[in-house]
Amino acid sequence: MAQPTPEDIAQICQRFLLRLKDPTIQPKPQFAIFIGGFPNSGKTTVARELIDSWALNAVHVQANDARVLLTEMGGFSWGENVRTIIRAVLEKLFADGHSVILDGAFIEDGEQSIRREFIKKYDLKTLLVAVTCSVETATERARKRYMDGKASSFGDWRANDIEELIGSMPERKERLERLLDHDRSVKVIDNDDSAPQESWEYVEEIWADFSKSLK
Repeated sequence: MAQPTPEDIAQICQRFLLRLKDPTIQPKPQFAIFIGGFPNSGKTTVARELIDSWALNAVHVQANDARVLLTEMGGFSWGENVRTIIRAVLEKLFADGHSVILDGAFIEDGEQSIRREFIKKYDLKTLLVAVTCSVETATERARKRYMDGKASSFGDWRANDIEELIGSMPERKERLERLLDHDRSVKVIDNDDSAPQESWEYVEEIWADFSKSLK
């Protein structure tokens, strides 16, 4: 795949920022909620629940939207380019005083480094959340979701190959579990479909605890 120039990256970041929904209020203290997981575990569902149910004045950033824009603007490669774009987008948002819910970009060493960088630089109140479920549940969700045949769009990234996506789930879940073994500060939401009420009650509990630190 082609590699974007610095000018391409700057243009992609600008387009990314223009498509985000900025809240009218910039809360004090400034905070960041980082939500991670493997494909179809329910990261975006949890992020949207936090924003909608508690009317959070935070910008919802989906890391996969960098993939959407890289593809739209020239079929550029992902990998490190995604991290470069997310870092630039977060830098602009935090510098402008916004709080952020970052959905994705959670597990890799480079992603963790970005997280630590901004927490320290902006003295952010921070909540780390991992959303997990069984691979079987995630596979069923993926197959159901991809039945509509839609193409990727901003806010709704779709993998090019669903079988490849499903095949990656066990390894990506294992990497998440290794991270959780080493970082006990991460709140873990078990998002299996067998007990949805308990999952959302725990989301409420997590937010109630975190919101105390924002007063």
